[in-house]
Amino acid sequence: MRRFLSSRRSTLVILVIVLLALTAVPAFAQDVEGVATGFFADLQGVLQGVALAAAAVSLLTLGLIYMLSTWPPVAQYKAQHPDMMQNIIIGLLIILFVSGGTLTGLIAFS
Repeated sequence: MRRFLSSRRSTLVILVIVLLALTAVPAFAQDVEGVATGFFADLQGVLQGVALAAAAVSLLTLGLIYMLSTWPPVAQYKAQHPDMMQNIIIGLLIILFVSGGTLTGLIAFS
């Protein structure tokens, strides 16, 4: 097994794989633009869904901390972290700003 993984043989195997891949590229290269556009459109949709889920979780966290602030463990944690609510709101606004496409629009406009 050690012989198979020698540097010369592994380089040769990688070179053969690259050469075989290059023979298949011209058939694939005809529709690269469509594949790339579809991939990034799908990625944008997935990331917007993740951002929406993160916004929902942060909003629920904000509400739970506010409602449970009379419970001693939460009140103590809130007293130890006085800027926690402000940080959650700022994070929520950033998530909504970026996921809503506003940042993309500003970058494309400038």
